[in-house]
Amino acid sequence: MADYTVTPANVLASPSASKNTSIAGTTITAGQALAMDITGQMQLYDANGADPLNNMRGIALHASLAGQPITYAVSDNNFKPGFGSLLIGDAIIGSQNPGMLCPDADKASGWFVTEVGRAIDATHIKLKIIPVGVARA
Repeated sequence: MADYTVTPANVLASPSASKNTSIAGTTITAGQALAMDITGQMQLYDANGADPLNNMRGIALHASLAGQPITYAVSDNNFKPGFGSLLIGDAIIGSQNPGMLCPDADKASGWFVTEVGRAIDATHIKLKIIPVGVARA
């Protein structure tokens, strides 16, 4: 398979979502997976990147330019990630392509696998970021 194609306008957190706000360290688009760099700024998560960029913190809720505030979802029982055609129970993980998400079946050797959530219907997931913490053999 391939990374999910996100429509930024369709990324939506529910009213009960847990969110954080930080400063963008790069240009960010809604729906991208984020990690915090050593300066405390948000960068794009990368499953086969170096620490700390392989440590996902959340999913961007809007676009931002470097140096501007960025709000991101950390957990949400009814999160709309901006892509569809999901089947209930599908596992979504962070990709080796910076900022992207992909199906669990795409994980490969060397990735620091982080489960982002599970599909609860065709367009929503239960967002709960669970890092494995070690590279996949």
